[in-house]
Amino acid sequence: MTKTSLALTHHQAEILLDRPEDCIIQCMGEAVDGGELPPMDEVKIAEVVLEVMHKVIHWTNPIDVPALSAAERYALEDMLAGSTWCGQIAHLSDSPLSSDRRKLRNAQKALFAIAEKFKEVGLNGSFVPDF
Repeated sequence: MTKTSLALTHHQAEILLDRPEDCIIQCMGEAVDGGELPPMDEVKIAEVVLEVMHKVIHWTNPIDVPALSAAERYALEDMLAGSTWCGQIAHLSDSPLSSDRRKLRNAQKALFAIAEKFKEVGLNGSFVPDF
């Protein structure tokens, strides 16, 4: 049986929400211009992005993936694909503190876990590791 709901942990939601909304809006605008998404203006794109971010903010409620529009799916996938979370803390790999290195490893594991969860519910779980 295929999963249809995306359940996130607090840490996973935090990682997805780190993607700036203006970056998601820009990528969606390019997808609209390129014909990957149906036509919509920047105001509609911003509404879609805010709706998806709202769903992720309320991470205790699993996201019903089949109920998402193509634009909502795109926004959610972009939150992972464009993540720079690990890149922001990559310097911790050189830290003499084991707690810093553990923080980086946990972030890396969380990104791969998100990607796997995305794939399980039929979302594109691809991202370019920045670590």
